[in-house]
Amino acid sequence: FLSFIVTRITGRWLSGPSSQMTTSNIESRQNLRDILSLFREITLFHKRESFSQEFMGHRRCAIDSYVRVNWIQQLPKYILESSVIIGALGIVTVYSRLSGISSAVSNLIIFMVASSRLVPSVLRLQSFLLQVRSSEKSANYSFSLMNSLNYFDELDVIVKAPELDERSES
Repeated sequence: FLSFIVTRITGRWLSGPSSQMTTSNIESRQNLRDILSLFREITLFHKRESFSQEFMGHRRCAIDSYVRVNWIQQLPKYILESSVIIGALGIVTVYSRLSGISSAVSNLIIFMVASSRLVPSVLRLQSFLLQVRSSEKSANYSFSLMNSLNYFDELDVIVKAPELDERSES
């Protein structure tokens, strides 16, 4: 339950930095393309410094966003590990007062064994979900670009597929 809540919260936190990272990466690549294609003009009009500063600004923004995304993706791990420690302390406290130290130790061992088997699987699942969430903005941009270029023309795909099969058989 805690894992689900933490994943939902951190997934929302990822939306802004991942979008900013995507935008900054696209802008820096466009800027680099402009620098390479307009190199003569940039050199002739002494604009190297301004293009360089613009490119570096986009790269800094992308790097800052990348760091924030990675930091947010690590939060669930530490929260879940902290909750295991708090749970262990709670078990020891409750069982030592209710039924003695031997019962507390046996229940603590059972809890730690179960959590050591469960936590890594939950962390892998959380990591995957957060990675998907952080890649969502990039994927949406790519899909919208492909749609604007009519990349997903269903009729074109359906018509070309049988032609390829017929040619390969002959």
